[in-house]
Order: sequence, then structure tokens, then C-alpha cells
Amino acid sequence: MKRNRTPISGIPSAVVQSFSLIVAAALSYGTMTLASCGDSLADYTRDPGEPMTIRGVLGAGFRAATTDGKASRSIGSAVTHIGSIPIIAGSVDIGQMQGVPIGDDGAFNITVTPGGDESDMLLLYNPTATALEEKAAGFVSLRAADGADLVVFPLFSARRDLDFGSVDLAEGIAVSQESLESQEDSFSLSFDQLMETAYHDNLFKHVKNLYVNRDRATGQEYIERTQNYFTEAIASAQNAWLPVETWAHTSGFNIRIDAFSPSDHDYDDVVSGVVDIEIVPPTGLTVKNTAPPVAFSPDSPLSLAYLRSTQGGYAPWIAPLPEGTPGSYIVGFDCEEDPPNGVWRVNAVRAGGRAEKALFDMEAASPFTPAPERAFMYYIPSIMLSVGADGRLAAVDLRWYAWNPAVRAYGAIGDLTTFLRLAQAFTTTITKKKDNGDGTFTYNYANENWNNVTRFVPAGACFVGSTAPEGELLVERIDIVYQIAGVLYRFTLFDNP
Repeated sequence: MKRNRTPISGIPSAVVQSFSLIVAAALSYGTMTLASCGDSLADYTRDPGEPMTIRGVLGAGFRAATTDGKASRSIGSAVTHIGSIPIIAGSVDIGQMQGVPIGDDGAFNITVTPGGDESDMLLLYNPTATALEEKAAGFVSLRAADGADLVVFPLFSARRDLDFGSVDLAEGIAVSQESLESQEDSFSLSFDQLMETAYHDNLFKHVKNLYVNRDRATGQEYIERTQNYFTEAIASAQNAWLPVETWAHTSGFNIRIDAFSPSDHDYDDVVSGVVDIEIVPPTGLTVKNTAPPVAFSPDSPLSLAYLRSTQGGYAPWIAPLPEGTPGSYIVGFDCEEDPPNGVWRVNAVRAGGRAEKALFDMEAASPFTPAPERAFMYYIPSIMLSVGADGRLAAVDLRWYAWNPAVRAYGAIGDLTTFLRLAQAFTTTITKKKDNGDGTFTYNYANENWNNVTRFVPAGACFVGSTAPEGELLVERIDIVYQIAGVLYRFTLFDNP
């Protein structure tokens, strides 16, 4: 099956350097405290598990919230609270956010006691805001000299309390006046380890959408997920390491929106036509596999009712949400273009009006550096299939690389600790088929590996090549999958990509 495939990078293989990004535990969790300027490390040494205090004051770009929460629609510069959101092994539980009010003078002071395997993000928000844009401003960051923002703080390695000083709002990030370089001694991690986290925690900025789109009073919650696909031929990895720059990105992406317990409609209302779901993208896009092509844009949103009328029904655009309460549902579709950065909106439309149900500020949706470089910015595997002379697949080996903006190259990761704490839902799936001898095939599909990110042996005999011995299984594809902050990346070896 042919696919639209474009190289992930114009970088020659010679540039793929094998420098070791030692990232041990950069997303582990404990407690973090940065000293203010001039403080002595010896004066502020703290032990893991002890409470810590985080301080700061709102600076430029913020303003006081109005009494009814109805500030101007500027994507959340009116804030009243700061919250600490724990992250455990890449998993975020917004329900565990601990928040405190910000003082009238803009000063904040929050005491937290993180667990032994916990990192935290610091969200500036306004719980009384009625407009979705005003519910969350963004996260506090320590910015490095090269512009990288550390927003997922590895509190397990903190040596002392944290004083951010003044934090200024800039493009959705509350940047501390203290640089990451100036706070290096506040952590037991090395500066290289902190930078590794800063380079790859960008997707966690989307965590604020979990807060914005969660209504504690009604139980309504909207969650957005995207998927990106990369492919290469199985033969390219047979008894040889696949160069990471040869992975080809399959044009487009998948977007899925989960609607848990909508407060004013349910799944039956949508499929019966009582309510239409309207999706407003940040830029113009095209729904994949539609005829005629269905284009949508900020000025002309995507309508599920229109899809139904032009594409022969709702499937596959909407389905009940199995893990949700009755009435919950999934909206999902593929787009032709790369995922755009920017704000997505979801509206429920019925006779008499339109209600905004969700807003997703996907400021880090694109996984690529700007063209013409177009390098994949996160973790990327090199794969080698160990295949015997008889074609039998003996093992699948993986080496992981990460993009390093400082040197504009992929670097081999010598320590996978940070990757394992940033990423979750790692799986390896082998799809096999058996020739029935009559022109049909019997398929075998199974997740074979959840734990080992460097090597595994397939369950049962299977073969690589154009044919398999009679009665044996032939490998059709191998999928390596992981996700960061709800964004899924799938790397697939096909027998015919």
C-alpha cells in the first residue's frame, strides 16, 4: 500500500552524532527548591521527602482578574491562583493539583511535599473565569540562554526552596527572571540533564487544557489527543541498524476528542441530529479520505452533520466512549496536513444557539523544527531485526535517539531514565499473517512487548521476507509506539511501505 511519505529531516546522516545525552531521572519526582540570588547552597540543603516552598511574583504581561472573572479574551493573563500539578512516570493527574490564591500584590507562595517519584508543573490559573481562554495562563518556566524552557521540574533532585522572583508572561509561558543556568546548583542533576528535560518537555504545556476543559461541578471533561505516523521498509532494518533520519513521516495526523459526560447533550443527541458538533481549527485543514474533500478552517468550521450528509453517515467520525459514562463519545478523524500549532475549539450547535464546549491550546502540536530542516523534535528509534539464514525473526533491537537543538543533530541516548519518565504507553506490536493457500490470509495481531525499550524476542516463530515456510507466520508490520502528554508517535516497519 502506497503512502505519502516525506523525510523527517534534510540532515545528512553524517550529522547524526553519537553524543550521550545523560538524562538520568530528569523527570523523576521529589521536591524542588531553587535558591534566590546570593543564597548559599549550604544554607538551603534539603532532604528528599521534606516539604518545600515555592515563591515568586507576577510581573509583566499579567493583570488583575475582574470580580466576575470576565477579563478580556487574551488567553489567560488574568490569574488568581497557582497550582502544582504532579507528574508520575509521564502520567498527569489534574485532579491531584494543589492550588493556592495569589496575593493582591501578585506574590505567590505555595508549599508542596512531592512524593519520591514526582515532578511538578506550576500552573497559573483563574478558577472563577467564565471564558475558557481566561481559565489558565500557562506554566512557570526557567528559561535557558538558548531559549529552551524547563516547565516540568524534577523536584526529586531539588536541594533547596525555590524563589522564581518576578515571572513575566510571554507567549503562554511565565518566564522567571532567574535563568536555568543561574539555578543549576539548586538541583542535584547536572546541567546537561536539566537541558535534556527542557528540550523534550514541550508537549507538557498542553496539560493546561486538562484544567481548562474540566468542569468539576458537572463532571464534564473534554480531552484532545493526536497521533503522528512514521514508516520505513522492513528490509531496511534487516540485520542492520536503521538510520534514524531515514524514517519518513506519513503526511497528516489523527485527532481524537473525547467528550466525557457533556453537560447539555449526549451521544444520542449527536447521531440523531439534535445537536451538531463543530470543530474550529487554528489553520485551514482537510479531512483525509473524504470525497469530495472536506476542508475546514477558522472561518468555516468542521461540522459532523455535514460529514454525515456528504460522506454517508457518522462512521468513522463518532463513536460511544467505552470508558466514559453513558452519553460520552469520541470524535476522531485524520487530516492531510501536518498538525498545526494553535488554538482548537469545539462547539455544540443546536436550534437556537451555539455553546463553546472546549478549547485546546495546542502550542506544541507540530513535532518538527521549521522547514527546510524539518527534524523530529522528540525521541526516535533506530531498529535492527535479527534475522536468521532461514528468514526467522530472532529478536528486535532498539537504540533511541533524541533531537538536540544546541547542535542541530540527533544524539544517541546513553541513559534512558528521562525518556522512561517523560513517555508512557510504550508498546511493540507485530502483525503476522499465514497464507491459507487459497489467496486469503489469516492474521495474527498482538502487543508483544510493554516493558523492554531496547530488545525483545517475538512470541512464537515468525519469518521476515517475501514468503514463510508452509504453515508458518510471515511478518507484515512491526509497530513501535509511545506517547508524551497524550500525543502518540507510531514508528512502523512495513513489508511494503
